[in-house]
Amino acid sequence: MKKEELNKILSNHNLWISSEKREGVRADLTEADLREVDFSSANLFEASLSDSNLRDANFRDADLSYAELFWSDLDGANFCNANLVGADLRDADLTDANLTRADLSHANLTNADLRGAKYDNATKLPSDLIIKDSGMFKVDGHIEISKKELDKILYHHKRWIESEKKEGSCADLTNANLEGANLEGANLKCASLEGAYLIRANLRGASLIDANLIGAYFSGANLRGADLRSANLRAANLIGADLSESNLFSATLIGANLRCANMSVSDLREANLYSANLSKANLTGSDLGGANLGGATLIGTNLCGACLTNSKYNKDTIFSGDANLKERGMVLLEEEQLNDKICTVSTVDDLIKNVSEELEELLERKTILENTIKEIQKYIKRDSHYMSKNKE
Repeated sequence: MKKEELNKILSNHNLWISSEKREGVRADLTEADLREVDFSSANLFEASLSDSNLRDANFRDADLSYAELFWSDLDGANFCNANLVGADLRDADLTDANLTRADLSHANLTNADLRGAKYDNATKLPSDLIIKDSGMFKVDGHIEISKKELDKILYHHKRWIESEKKEGSCADLTNANLEGANLEGANLKCASLEGAYLIRANLRGASLIDANLIGAYFSGANLRGADLRSANLRAANLIGADLSESNLFSATLIGANLRCANMSVSDLREANLYSANLSKANLTGSDLGGANLGGATLIGTNLCGACLTNSKYNKDTIFSGDANLKERGMVLLEEEQLNDKICTVSTVDDLIKNVSEELEELLERKTILENTIKEIQKYIKRDSHYMSKNKE
């Protein structure tokens, strides 16, 4: 099916939903060839996709509630975080499908082939499904990805990039176990590797522009010469990683652990390193012009030859020794001035943590105060007793 035709069908279907079925037309994709199509975040509520070829299709975050998918080929399809409540999946082929975090409550899986399908603790399955007989396997923590699967994901991602998102599908390697994987020169622009396990992986010269790398594990990984412009590396673990000669322009590294990382001759201009740990990191010859170092830790950090012009720091930034910050062009900002640069308290999690700590402190004070009042009452009672006795 041509992209233009599919877009028209989906547009009419969205109108059908938004008008409460008074306008537009319900999507009828029966017996359609939709292999590798990207349906991520699409609203396919009550859509008809029965007896269709949907191998390797991407339904991440899509709404497929009460959709008709019986007899369809869904081999290798990605349903991560999809809504499949009440969906009709009778006799569907779901071998090797990704059902992590998907909601299949009340879905009809009669005679569906679920061999090799992945699910996790967040997956909601029909109450009548006997998991041990289904052939499904539970993913604990990181998802195992075979070389064959990885090659297929990279192939479809390459097509997605080269076709300007018209063909193929965006690589979704969320929580994937890619320890030691060889991804040298790989194009992972805009890919999702959130929480991925990339310890000792080879990403030399890889393109990770605008990639989602939140909480990813890169300890000991080779990222030399990698392009990480505008990548989101919030809370990522980069201990001992090689980031030398890499491009991290405008990258988000809030709360990232870069201890002992080699970041020599790297471009870190406008990067957000708020609360990042840069202890013993090698930043020789790197350009940190305009970077946000508010609350960052730079104990034992090698800044020899590094450009720090207009980089920001605050009272919580920790430097070792006399760093001659003003002479190097750094700008001291108050917390209020940093707000626009750091999303204030860094993250919602930090805010919750701070509020919780304050609440704990208040509760402790309350307990101390209550105990003090009890002691005072006890002494008053005792004194009253002695006074009444003396009067007698």
